[in-house]
Amino acid sequence: FKEHYIEITNNTSLYMVLDAIDIDDTGILKPYSTTLTNTAVVGQQLVYPEKGWQRVDDTNTNISYSTDVTWSTNITGYPVYNSTLHWNGSNSSVGSIKFNFIGSKIRLVQSSSTIYGNNNTITIDGIPYTFSTNNTSESTLRQVLVFNKTDLVFGEHLIVITGATNGTYRLECDAIDID
Repeated sequence: FKEHYIEITNNTSLYMVLDAIDIDDTGILKPYSTTLTNTAVVGQQLVYPEKGWQRVDDTNTNISYSTDVTWSTNITGYPVYNSTLHWNGSNSSVGSIKFNFIGSKIRLVQSSSTIYGNNNTITIDGIPYTFSTNNTSESTLRQVLVFNKTDLVFGEHLIVITGATNGTYRLECDAIDID
């Protein structure tokens, strides 16, 4: 899988018509960006992984979901990555998500709104970091960058994500971006 940047220009005064673009069934057509650098900011939508990142879906079999939580996966009709999402609500225990990855950077992509928790924890190799999926938007935003860590030493890392103790929605996994 390799990312390509394509620009079609018309250097004449004649009309140019583009009828269709074909890509293979595993390809992704992304919005055009004039910058090739990574500009994602925590709290903003990140619908596609940026250059140098690969997106891992929540259904990846290397991701382990704690069994003490009832995980919901029915998300039909919502704009989430790959049309899949794992989440639990306030009627569940806190819950956790575990996986290992090899790389030097990680991002969490989830939903965010005023009803989401603000004290989630991601533990990387035993070091805890707190992050929030709560924001001031009354509407739920999907595919939001909620955590970004880019200065890990390249190697294998153990990740444990623990749900918030507040909010209607305590813990969610839509996608994980790694290098």
